[in-house]
Amino acid sequence: MEELKKVALIAGNVLSILLGEDLPDPRMDIPNDYSYFNS
Repeated sequence: MEELKKVALIAGNVLSILLGEDLPDPRMDIPNDYSYFNS
């Protein structure tokens, strides 16, 4: 059971990292687009 818990924690960390990387990207693109339009 301990091994399953470790695997679940690792999988959760991987998912959080993937989601964390996916979410900021569009947010970073939006200000860049606005800066391009403003310039």
